[in-house]
Amino acid sequence: MRVALAILTLTAVVAVVMPPRAHAGLGDSCTLTLSTTGTLKMSMQGNTLGSETGGGAALMTVVAVGTRPSLTFSAPQLSGPGNSGTSVTSMAFSTLSGINSGYTSSGAVIQLGTLLDTVTINARVVNTQGFRSGTYQITSTVTCQQ
Repeated sequence: MRVALAILTLTAVVAVVMPPRAHAGLGDSCTLTLSTTGTLKMSMQGNTLGSETGGGAALMTVVAVGTRPSLTFSAPQLSGPGNSGTSVTSMAFSTLSGINSGYTSSGAVIQLGTLLDTVTINARVVNTQGFRSGTYQITSTVTCQQ
């Protein structure tokens, strides 16, 4: 089986939270920058498409002002040609500040310990029946809250 192209993408939603003003100054804000969308590659066994099977992880920079940010990721969604069997799509996260999560197929919340951090997002989809030839994409939406 041949996969023409597989891409891991994230949709970043920037949330700016401004508390009621008791004094002049900056409120809480958070900026997410996706510097690398990531790529998926087929495993040697042909039953896994993933960023850790020869593809590449997505990289996102977080810059916050005010309080430490919390990132909320939606459950990863797979798009591409229909396949027989059941596919399980999941993502894992790690940060430069030391946060590491295992793979999860549901949404995730990460409480960052710093105001500036880089998040590495790996994704994979497993289907014991394999994959049809075509283009596949795993997507997730991330929001930043403070």
